[in-house]
Amino acid sequence: MKTKHTQGPWMKKGWEILTAGFKSLDGKSGTLAGYEIAIIKNHPNTIEQDEANAHLISAAPEMLEALKKMSYRCNDFETSEWLQDPLGELVLSAIRKAEGRK
Repeated sequence: MKTKHTQGPWMKKGWEILTAGFKSLDGKSGTLAGYEIAIIKNHPNTIEQDEANAHLISAAPEMLEALKKMSYRCNDFETSEWLQDPLGELVLSAIRKAEGRK
């Protein structure tokens, strides 16, 4: 399945989640900034919660890749005994959720 999300890796910079691919902000000076994926700021949350959310979101592409590799290595993807194992179903459910599938 072709990836629909912005390719990782992503990085956290303050409250922003940025791609690791960079662009020049003004086209001349070489000031660099990653392409913005998300801004983490939720007023009911504490600063610590926002910080933890930013770390979790920035790790998402690598976590998805790791889950896919684990599922392929453990068994044929979405078949046989792997689906009988609660961990296998949890892994496959997380992959489907990340890819927008049911």
